[in-house]
Amino acid sequence: MAAAIAPTEGCVTPLGEGRRRFRLSGERVPDMLKSLVALDLAAPSLAPGRAALTMMHRVPVLVHRVEGT
Repeated sequence: MAAAIAPTEGCVTPLGEGRRRFRLSGERVPDMLKSLVALDLAAPSLAPGRAALTMMHRVPVLVHRVEGT
């Protein structure tokens, strides 16, 4: 793909390694997430084992709920 775009037209930036995984735990995590993402953590659509795509300060994030807390 980079060969198809002339340097005067633009550039290609690989983003494959730009992903990070964080495991959050504790009773205050839901309150923290409420202040950062627009998700209803109590909704059945985000029950344990489910995931949701959202934004965190203009950065796309995947929230994967693995436990009931």
